[in-house]
Amino acid sequence: MKNIAAVLVLAAAGSAANAQVWAEIPDAGDLVATSQSTVGVGGLNGITGLFGSGTDVDMFCIHVDDWATFSARVTSLGGGGALDTQVYLFDAAGNGIAFNDDAPFPVSILPAGHALYSGRTNGEMVYIAVSQYNVDPQNGAGAFMFPNTFTGVFGPTNPGPVASWAGTGGTAGTYTIELTGSSYCVPTPGAAAMLGLGGLAAFRRRR
Repeated sequence: MKNIAAVLVLAAAGSAANAQVWAEIPDAGDLVATSQSTVGVGGLNGITGLFGSGTDVDMFCIHVDDWATFSARVTSLGGGGALDTQVYLFDAAGNGIAFNDDAPFPVSILPAGHALYSGRTNGEMVYIAVSQYNVDPQNGAGAFMFPNTFTGVFGPTNPGPVASWAGTGGTAGTYTIELTGSSYCVPTPGAAAMLGLGGLAAFRRRR
């Protein structure tokens, strides 16, 4: 039993070390209710996805383990080259936390240590969303939640939660979200069970 548990724990640890990037499969929705939960074990270093159209918006659930080191950097390519991305951060209820359009064009960045989020409680479940300029989130009253500003990181100017998105957008293309300070939204059931089995074996040895 001890040997089997050790093998399972090593396998789970190896899986966690290798599976650090989440791939958007199938298409992620654009609201909290239709968002895509990232599933895995350990730190989450990135997300890759596809803008199926110029107005496509993708939202993902992640955990922020350390707000002091959290960051998100978005790059995207379409048929004609770099796309003009935007990145948004929402809390678990869909209320706005922070937004960046260009840092500078065409990259979008929520930098580590920003005052809008660096002091939040670690271990928080949040939603990160990507769109192309100028597809922006609106609340239930139809008001845009964030300022229409090209550079800099900004908090919301109107309350949430996000209820819809509006804007002209760009073209189809792929994107990458590079992350620090974060982990998967939902632990992989199999890996979590294996790690638990390893802990049970260790407990039995101590007894």
